[in-house]
Amino acid sequence: MGINERLIEAYAEALSPAVLRQFEGKDDDLAGIFLPSAPEERMPLMIVGMETRKWNGHFRAVRNGEIRNYIESSMSLHRKYLTLPTKRSSFGRFHLHAASTLGYERGQIGWGNLLAVSYRKTSPVRSAAFAPILELSGVLLRKQLEIIKPEAVIFVCGWRYDSYLKQSLGGLITDSNVMTPKSLWEFKVGESTCFRTSHPRYVAGRKYRDRALRLIQESA
Repeated sequence: MGINERLIEAYAEALSPAVLRQFEGKDDDLAGIFLPSAPEERMPLMIVGMETRKWNGHFRAVRNGEIRNYIESSMSLHRKYLTLPTKRSSFGRFHLHAASTLGYERGQIGWGNLLAVSYRKTSPVRSAAFAPILELSGVLLRKQLEIIKPEAVIFVCGWRYDSYLKQSLGGLITDSNVMTPKSLWEFKVGESTCFRTSHPRYVAGRKYRDRALRLIQESA
């Protein structure tokens, strides 16, 4: 079974009726669920953002439709986005920059999100459904890392999301090393070397993002 087939199975298991019932009455202004695809070959780097402003319709489309159709449409949309011009997206430009720096095609660099659902086109932290969103997002992220096994991961979600990052990854974080407080944190998840730094929209954090890329390059 290929990587994307395994992701489909994992997503379907994570989005069980029992899990989706936790969102009943709380899904107003929630976007759809971010369910990324992945290249079938080795992934040198996965970049994990905060959350998308919106994604694949409204959350009710997940609860009211056929779940596998939704999963496949979300993964297809993910693949499409990686072929489109980055325009003014700071995340998209960093994704392209990382691929160029490491010498890979853009499609070989993974794209994930720490939080899989946005609220009113921004962070879901203030949503009444934040607790189930965080729980579901953690399950999805752990499954992605387990199946894809990227060689390196850069979390560009900033230090304010560290508590969510730690909750999402549970006890999987090892070899923790705070290289620069609030700006660059290195750790391991399984065999993947990970860094947490700032989101690309923060220009002042560029030197830390580039340092993470240099360290990944040197260890390749």
